[in-house]
Amino acid sequence: MRTRLIEAGKTLLMFVLVATMLGLCYQLWFFDVSGAGQRGDVAREPTAERHTAAFPSGIIIGNGDAKTGVPAYRGAVYHQKYARLAPLLGEALSAAAEPVEINGDELRFVLDAPFALFEYLDPIPLHSLAAWLSVTPPVSLRDALAVRILLSWGTDGRRCFMYQTPDGAWIRCETTMRTFAETPEGEPCRFAFEPGVAAVHADPYAVLYGGIRDHPVWTWSVPDGAAFRESCLRVFSFPNTHANSYLEPDGTVVYVDDQRALRFRPDGRLIYRNASGQGAVEDDPIEAARKLAGSVLPGMDAAVSFVSLRYGEDEHAEVTMRLVLGGLPLVQAAVRVTFTGGVITEAELPIRRYEPSGLHTPLPDVQAAAALTRYGRPVLALTETDGLLKPGWVVWQP
Repeated sequence: MRTRLIEAGKTLLMFVLVATMLGLCYQLWFFDVSGAGQRGDVAREPTAERHTAAFPSGIIIGNGDAKTGVPAYRGAVYHQKYARLAPLLGEALSAAAEPVEINGDELRFVLDAPFALFEYLDPIPLHSLAAWLSVTPPVSLRDALAVRILLSWGTDGRRCFMYQTPDGAWIRCETTMRTFAETPEGEPCRFAFEPGVAAVHADPYAVLYGGIRDHPVWTWSVPDGAAFRESCLRVFSFPNTHANSYLEPDGTVVYVDDQRALRFRPDGRLIYRNASGQGAVEDDPIEAARKLAGSVLPGMDAAVSFVSLRYGEDEHAEVTMRLVLGGLPLVQAAVRVTFTGGVITEAELPIRRYEPSGLHTPLPDVQAAAALTRYGRPVLALTETDGLLKPGWVVWQP
């Protein structure tokens, strides 16, 4: 009797194990998160850590008529806000279901419920954003670009990941994410489409903050001395020898190493050319460009922000980035890195040291939006004039 019970127990245990294995196989193959699609439809990203190459220019928290925003120039307050919301952004993106285009009326209905909006200066590839957030994007969004991303917690329990494309269309994806519990700290703000905002030519979803604020004016200088040049030479793996350098008539200092050249220009640009075909990088182009710029930029209150990635023939890729000073972007893209077959073949980087020099008070946001004479998004940015970088309003069109 005891033997039969043991055998029956073994049979039952084997049955449970087989059923469990079948269940796991089923989940691995048909895994679904709130309609996000089958496991086989989800692309895998490299597991290597990647750092964020573009932060939002502003974060807006809303619930009906009450909206507050934290623009990037708020510094520590802004970074604390983004650090709290980034995990939710990653959750919503990774679990996003099939994308569906919606119209403006549907979007404005969504804005009556709790939401978090992330504005970007330049179109962000969602597959890159997913990598920066250490999540895996669904295949349906791998090629998508976003200039705004909106997380919505509907009163009906439905949660959505939404984004605006560079041509102005809004796309909605149902998703799953944790409960929204962000405090509405920040500056009062409004959308340009709201009643009482006289902004005929403004992008209707441009976020306009209240109040007046002073912003720094910046001066720049080129780091001088052998120590800085030697640090740049090490970044590009050049031999540190003056025998391979010469001075051009305009003051440019040139270093040559076989089929490579590195030029330190007096206008604050570093120009790199590589015809050797050697020196392949392991990172993807965006991360490699971010690392290169971060290694070369002299110590200052500046960051680089992703602008674009373009692919061409013969394994050619070009990454452009812009500088951000004190939370405000420079209008001109300052960083360009070109890759061929995984090798950096050309690079143009700023080697300027920026320092604040006084303050300037631009027009309030609402007045700037009302003064637009052509369609676009009013953005407070830095424009260079006579060696000074001064904050002012520009019409931003990604």
